[in-house]
Amino acid sequence: RIDVGMLALPHLRALRERSRETVSLNLKDGLERVAVERLDTSHEIRFVVDLGRPLPLHVGAAGKAMLAYMSEDEVGAAFDAAGLEARQRRKIGRDLAEIRQLGTAHTIGERVSGAGSVSAPIFSHEGLVVASVSVLCLESRLQKSVVKTLRHMCRTTAQAISGDLGWRGAGKLRNKPPPAGR
Repeated sequence: RIDVGMLALPHLRALRERSRETVSLNLKDGLERVAVERLDTSHEIRFVVDLGRPLPLHVGAAGKAMLAYMSEDEVGAAFDAAGLEARQRRKIGRDLAEIRQLGTAHTIGERVSGAGSVSAPIFSHEGLVVASVSVLCLESRLQKSVVKTLRHMCRTTAQAISGDLGWRGAGKLRNKPPPAGR
């Protein structure tokens, strides 16, 4: 087994340096996600991520970035496990379609009020989503132009980590088609 955290660390350091914000790595763990690495920003006010705490996939950019590239059966199981109603499933389904179109997820205040994040999925050598990389910061620092830049940075970082894991997907995460069965 490859230690994704160790493999990703140089890429996370570079992303933190370029973004000047907190960055994290979340691993898919069944129908949840777990933050396994966090590199903090130098800003005095920062977003803190608890490492090792399982969180649902449908809340926050880090989970949604993974959920968007999971099979229909896995998405349904994650929704069932979270007890989501039909209206919530439809709304999140629309979010996931947008994430697949853009190659990244972006949320504001979904998990922590006043905070936001941008995330991109990381794929294994088999093309399965296994993790996500995120930039996390205060909502006040996430202007539209900043989000656009962070989307690019996250996609580039996720592609590099995926490549190190042996993924040879279609070059860019943007516009990547969903997995078979979707």
